[in-house]
Amino acid sequence: MRRAVALIARGGRLLVARREGALLGGMWEPPGVDLADGEPARAALDARLATLGLSVRLTPTGQVVRHTITHRAIEVEVWHGRLRAPAPGTCRFADPARRELPLTALARKLAVLTAAL
Repeated sequence: MRRAVALIARGGRLLVARREGALLGGMWEPPGVDLADGEPARAALDARLATLGLSVRLTPTGQVVRHTITHRAIEVEVWHGRLRAPAPGTCRFADPARRELPLTALARKLAVLTAAL
């Protein structure tokens, strides 16, 4: 499985969105999208961010994070994002070191990368 995510940081906090659906529904992680085989990540991620009401300038990081959850192996293409406008109320900035929101294990893994942004 392939996924693309946008890491958007501000003041040591990471922008996260609430997941919907059966898998990890109600948990929070950086905004992202599942990718079909051969699907270009940038276009799919831009479209997903727009549906969340986010206006973001994306820059590729060249990083791919491998993550496993139960029986699923996920390759996550990481993009750096800069907000062009304030984030809508459906997204929040969270401190990954604190337990203020239920973050996915992937979100905690990706949070380590925000220090380099």
